[in-house]
Amino acid sequence: MGALGEANGSLVRRGATTDASWPRCANFRHAEASQLTLHEYAREWVETYQGGPRGFRSETRDDYRRLLEQYALPFFDPRLKVTAVTPRHIAQFVAWLCDEGSRGKRLSDKTVRNILGPLRACLATARREGLIRHNPADGAQLPHRPQVQDDDDQDEVRALGRDQLQVMLATAHPR
Repeated sequence: MGALGEANGSLVRRGATTDASWPRCANFRHAEASQLTLHEYAREWVETYQGGPRGFRSETRDDYRRLLEQYALPFFDPRLKVTAVTPRHIAQFVAWLCDEGSRGKRLSDKTVRNILGPLRACLATARREGLIRHNPADGAQLPHRPQVQDDDDQDEVRALGRDQLQVMLATAHPR
C-alpha cells in the first residue's frame, strides 16, 4: 500500500485516483471521517474494541454496549458528528445523568463514572485513529455529591460485646 495523504478532508492512498482504487478491507471507512455520527461510530467501536494490554472480556463488551445504548446514545442527537462532540456536550451529558428530575431516579456518583467510561474509551479510540484531535471526555468534571442517608440509617448497628452476648443467651436459653 502507498502512503496516506489527505484530500478534501478524507484519507486517500497517494497515487490513488478514485475511492474504487483503494483496497477494500474490514477496517477501512470509505466515508469521510467528518460524516460519521457519534451513534454510528460508537456502535461500530463497541463491536471491534480490543481493550488495553489485558484485553477485553465479552461481559465487559456487553456492559459497554448496554451503557452506550441505555444512556449515551439516547442523550446525544443521532445527527451529531463524532468530530463535533465538544467538552460542553460531555458536561451536559454528565449534568443530565446527575439530574434526578430528568432521569426519574438518582444515579450514584460511581454509576455516573461507570456510564461515562465507555463513551470516554470510544472517543479515545477516535482520537488514536485520527478522527478527532482531542478526546472531549478527558477532564470531564464528574460529580462528587454528599451521600444521601435515610433517617433509618442514623442509628449505628453494633455487635454485642462478650458480656452482653452471655446475658442475652442466658435469658433466651436458660439452662
